[in-house]
Amino acid sequence: MTLAFDAILIAVGLVLATTGIFVYRKALYGFGGLLGAAGGVLIGTNLTGDWMLVLGSAVVGTIVGIWLVLSAYRMAILAAGAVSGLAIGLYASGGSLARPATLADPLVLVGLLAGAVAGWLLRRLIVLVVSAAWGAALVSLAFTPPIDDVTDAAELLDAFVSPWLYGVFVAGIAIQIGLYAYLQSSDSDGSDPEPGLLGRLR
Repeated sequence: MTLAFDAILIAVGLVLATTGIFVYRKALYGFGGLLGAAGGVLIGTNLTGDWMLVLGSAVVGTIVGIWLVLSAYRMAILAAGAVSGLAIGLYASGGSLARPATLADPLVLVGLLAGAVAGWLLRRLIVLVVSAAWGAALVSLAFTPPIDDVTDAAELLDAFVSPWLYGVFVAGIAIQIGLYAYLQSSDSDGSDPEPGLLGRLR
């Protein structure tokens, strides 16, 4: 990787690891909007050359893209919680996926439902951990040696799973929790902070 690309990976990784819980919603809107707008422009261009129709397609595509991305995010959160609850329910009841009949056990069903609810209630915590993990992975990837210098897959894995991965992950979680606690305390002291993360930190 080039030095410039490594620097971009490190910068994006650090920002994601330390501010993920604050920017994830705007990132979802931006990603969905850009993806939908691009799809709308592509469809509009193929159907007609009229710039008004292309612009309309882009607007509709933006709205649809945001809706799809937000829906996918919600489904992913619910699915992660449900799968975790299912695993706990199977363990508690002694069931197994190899025996489908055990999936009907009330304990398994309760675990499935409770996991989905817990996943939704703890979605901020999930976003915090996932963003810290992704950010740490990007930083660690920047310090991974070039593929040409690696002799086998085990060496590449050892290089990727480096102290940078663990250090940025732990530091990212700690910083996000600290920032969140600070912002919550500043909200409760009766002050009227400026909107946005940067404004509230001034």
